[in-house]
Amino acid sequence: LISRNSFRQSNQRCIAIEGTGNVTVSMNVGYKPNGHCIYIGYQSRYNSITKNLVSGTKHISYPHRIDGETDYHPAAFLNLYNPNDYTDNIAVGGDTYGFQLQNDWRTRLED
Repeated sequence: LISRNSFRQSNQRCIAIEGTGNVTVSMNVGYKPNGHCIYIGYQSRYNSITKNLVSGTKHISYPHRIDGETDYHPAAFLNLYNPNDYTDNIAVGGDTYGFQLQNDWRTRLED
């Protein structure tokens, strides 16, 4: 359980989960983070992301970018792996995306 935290002007990501299942991320607040705020990465499945608020997501400027990362086009909520449940979340006032939910490569390349 990752719950009831606040992240103010984080330098890269507020919450990052990789290779984890059955985690609940709830009632967290992110304000003006640099890069993605709530990042659910590869092989993270069956997680519950609920009742979080992210406001003012900022892109990471060129000299501060990390090779191989996508934080220069940030999403308040970025999901790279499915299935995960998203309910009652709010994303407002960011530089680019509110929610970026990517499908598995097999789904994107369907005929």
